[in-house]
Amino acid sequence: MMAMTFLIRDLFTTNETTLRPGFAKGLRAIHYILCGYAMLAWLVLHGADIDISLFVSEQESLYVFSVVRTSGLQREPAWAGYALASSYLAVLATRPQRMLLVQLAFLGGIAATGSGVGVILASLFITHQMLTMGKGGLAVRLTFLAGMAVVMATIFSDRIGNVLNQNDPSTQMRLESSFVALDVIAETFPVGTGFGNYQEHADFDPVIWSGFLNLDEAAYYKSDTLILNLIAELGVFGCVLLIAFMGNFICRTAPLVGATALIMMLSSGTMIIPFYLVLAAICGLERGRMARLAAGQKETRT
Repeated sequence: MMAMTFLIRDLFTTNETTLRPGFAKGLRAIHYILCGYAMLAWLVLHGADIDISLFVSEQESLYVFSVVRTSGLQREPAWAGYALASSYLAVLATRPQRMLLVQLAFLGGIAATGSGVGVILASLFITHQMLTMGKGGLAVRLTFLAGMAVVMATIFSDRIGNVLNQNDPSTQMRLESSFVALDVIAETFPVGTGFGNYQEHADFDPVIWSGFLNLDEAAYYKSDTLILNLIAELGVFGCVLLIAFMGNFICRTAPLVGATALIMMLSSGTMIIPFYLVLAAICGLERGRMARLAAGQKETRT
């Protein structure tokens, strides 16, 4: 997956003018489909008590909470948040002048999933837009942000309350898995456990984890933070891979892409996530555009 992100970025950089139109049109359509299906799944779940998520897990415990939260895509709403965020950023990078309907669909999809990661990403995107847009004074933009914060806090009040009261199993699992990973790192750094040997060094408290996962079935489970997993298993080499992987998404003209990639790395334990490829494509388009503009300016001067 890491190699694919580099290949996709370079492909879109060198073929920016050819790939941009199709990418813009296709990702805009995909964004509406993803947001629409997430909202439809919420309506069907609460109206007919039927879960039409595209992926339905047979596991119990942690996944029971999904009977009142559906992603429309799969049982883990965070991945729906990644999907909606990456398609939103793709539209923002290619058609920034036509964003109102895209933004409304994005917020509706995030509200339908109840994804905590989605809320964080939506808040980040809105804040960035309000602080960087040229219209309105700073006081007006900050007032708008405060109003949006109140609206989002109202919509997600139950979810926020569960997180703060430590009643949200998804958040608790992320925290507990991080503590386990930090213990593994403290024990094995700088060499690491070796790839695939994480569970041999991890101390999962059976009392705590019985409410999360059946570790006998999830034999390859590590933590829900990719950064910790790579360092735990690969030590110093994992740090080098993380720097290289994160550097793939750094783009001066699209800072939200790098921020989104970092949030994904902090909230998911794997890099086998297709939305990383979308982010890499966006970076490629931006790098290609900047190179094209720089070449045009050079020709003009000469």
